[in-house]
Order: sequence, then structure tokens, then C-alpha cells
Amino acid sequence: MSKTMAAELKPTILVVEDEVGIARMIQVLLEARGFSTVVCHAGD
Repeated sequence: MSKTMAAELKPTILVVEDEVGIARMIQVLLEARGFSTVVCHAGD
């Protein structure tokens, strides 16, 4: 199975957090638990 196919099988979570360090921490924790993440630092 290719990396692209494996990524498509993971649930994706959108992380919206203006503090870069907190967003990164959340991203690392979620990805360690098998989720794919998309990070945005502003909701505008």
C-alpha cells in the first residue's frame, strides 16, 4: 500500500489554533494516535 493510500484511510482532523507551539503539540499527539491533521493558525 502506498503512503498516499494509507493517508486516505486515516480520519482527518482540522486543528485551528493561533499559538503555533500549541497547534504543533496537538498535531503531534493526534498523528501519534493515527489521525491525519490539517493545521490552520487563523480562522479568517
